[in-house]
Amino acid sequence: MGSNQFLVDLTCEKSLGLKVVEGPNIGETFVHTAMKGKANIGRKTTNEISFPEDQHLSNMHSTVFAIEGVWYIEDLGTTNG
Repeated sequence: MGSNQFLVDLTCEKSLGLKVVEGPNIGETFVHTAMKGKANIGRKTTNEISFPEDQHLSNMHSTVFAIEGVWYIEDLGTTNG
């Protein structure tokens, strides 16, 4: 997604962990506890998971959410804006 490649950690059904394994944010880990049931990913700092320097990522690129303990990712179909 964008300039970063992630390894997803789903060991706890109430939180989502994203570890960057390739790209400019390599080594960083982002954890989102699903208090609202979803997390937006994108360049804007208002996203729950934000990569403001990643010019290959849209302002609001995707949403991850859990339904009955299963995580899903939805591409929001933006064109890097």
